[in-house]
Amino acid sequence: MAEIGGDIVKLKKKPKLSDVVFKELERLRQASKDGVLHPEAVVRAAEPEKSPLHRFFTWDDTEAARKQRLMEARHLIRVTVTVLPGTTEPVRAFVSLRADRPKAKRGQVTGGGGFRTTESVMSDDEMRELLLQDALAEMQNFQRKYRTLSELASVFHVMASESRRLSKGLRGRGRARAKKPVLR
Repeated sequence: MAEIGGDIVKLKKKPKLSDVVFKELERLRQASKDGVLHPEAVVRAAEPEKSPLHRFFTWDDTEAARKQRLMEARHLIRVTVTVLPGTTEPVRAFVSLRADRPKAKRGQVTGGGGFRTTESVMSDDEMRELLLQDALAEMQNFQRKYRTLSELASVFHVMASESRRLSKGLRGRGRARAKKPVLR
């Protein structure tokens, strides 16, 4: 409500961006023949500059191609496996520590960051602790993502219990700071 020229006027509240995006994505899902939201339909709907989705895409083809190649490189790095000394099971050869990733500016994804060998992270106490912190954060994300599945309640209970236990251990050792570790 606001007073304009002696009259009380009800002002419309500007909708949150997340609500606008959800409404548009839901409209596209409902318009599809199979009731499924398809990325191709999202891109088509985002092409007009007036689309509420337009600003979330890179429309310069050269820049979009560069970003796509970076995504492909990250994928290649993430799926590469190795067997660590003294083990027999393959594990990811490279890991990305949150501390190595630059902070994203609002609405932009930065291109920085990088990956370290799993072996080097596991053999350095500080980096290993940072990896454990990242793993605990991912466990919380997993729980948020699947909390609607009551079938996983007992799994979530164990995860929460172990997360508390491990977090206490981290605090007891003087939790590693989320700073950039020294490159080796």
